[in-house]
Amino acid sequence: MGTAQVFYIQAMRRGEASFVVPFSYATLIFAAAYDLALFDIMPDALSAVGAGVILAGGLLLAWREGRQRGAKATKSAGALDGTANGT
Repeated sequence: MGTAQVFYIQAMRRGEASFVVPFSYATLIFAAAYDLALFDIMPDALSAVGAGVILAGGLLLAWREGRQRGAKATKSAGALDGTANGT
């Protein structure tokens, strides 16, 4: 658990928060796994749907950030070699 916190802090230090934070939603998966393994408790349907919505939102945000970074990198590379569309 402590190692995970160290890695999370390093990711926040080196990356953009808007990209790193959605991965913290993986704690939902681990919490459900711990409940199942230690207490033999399965999440009810409403909890599973809520967790799915939260995870889908985090994945959508990560996907969108990745696309925006790719577009910025392509645009700046085009500006460097003179192939950028613009003025």
